Amino acid sequence: MQRERGCREDFDLAFIERLSTSFANVLTECLDTDLQLPTDSQVKYAVDIARELGVSLPADALRFRGAAHDFIDRFEEAFRSSRERRRRPALPNDG
Repeated sequence: MQRERGCREDFDLAFIERLSTSFANVLTECLDTDLQLPTDSQVKYAVDIARELGVSLPADALRFRGAAHDFIDRFEEAFRSSRERRRRPALPNDG
């Protein structure tokens, strides 16, 4: 029935938009996990790490879940150490 409607001259352009959106969503779900978009949490954490450590955040880390994971994994320990050092109170000089 839908195919028959598509053959009419007054075909609904809204259907084309729905089909395009649906196809894009389904295609994204079919990708391997590392090729999917990073989670919001991954993006926020990666941005926090880049700011704290003053390192460049690769564009792929904002595009792919696997790249975001790799970036976080690479810098997480240094990030935590840096944050811990900033949270410790400065000790007075004994001199």
